[in-house]
Order: sequence, then C-alpha cells, then structure tokens
Amino acid sequence: MLEELGYLLMSLSFLFLAPVFANRDRLASVVRWVFIAGFVLTMVFLVVISIIYGLDRMDRFEIAVISINWLVLVLNGVLLSVLFRRQLKMSGEPYVQLQR
Repeated sequence: MLEELGYLLMSLSFLFLAPVFANRDRLASVVRWVFIAGFVLTMVFLVVISIIYGLDRMDRFEIAVISINWLVLVLNGVLLSVLFRRQLKMSGEPYVQLQR
C-alpha cells in the first residue's frame, strides 16, 4: 500500500510540475501536457481498477502506475533535454565542453 501511495504522490508531483512549462513554446507545451496526462491516467486507472477489483486489486494498480510514471519520466526526460539544449543555444551563452 505504501508503494501505491508513493507512486500516487509521484503522479501528483507531475501535476504540480506542469504549470512551470506554461506560456512557452510548443515543446514546453508538450512537456506540460505529458505531465498532466500522466496524472490523469494514474487517477483513471486508480478509479477503474478500484471499481472492478475493489480492495482485492493486488498488484494490478501498482504495475499500471509504475508503467505510467516511467513512461512520463522517459518521454519528458528526452523532451526536457531537447528543450534545455535549445534554450541554452538561444541564450547565447557558451556552454562548457570537456577537454580531452
């Protein structure tokens, strides 16, 4: 039960991260909607699995929420790396390259 609660809180943190990327370009908007979709999908799966299985849901919800959260983290990890790289190039500041 504590693992489910932890993943629910992780999904809630996605919802609170979403406004950070408001009023920006299209890529930031996609990042925001992936965070929001992750939270919404988690809540939908919680309700549906609870209705179907009740308290006897075993690991079904936990597997679903882990899959959703990891998908959000992987997608937004890639998108945020592109977004931050683009912002770094647009700022005009030279970034540090490692010397070999």
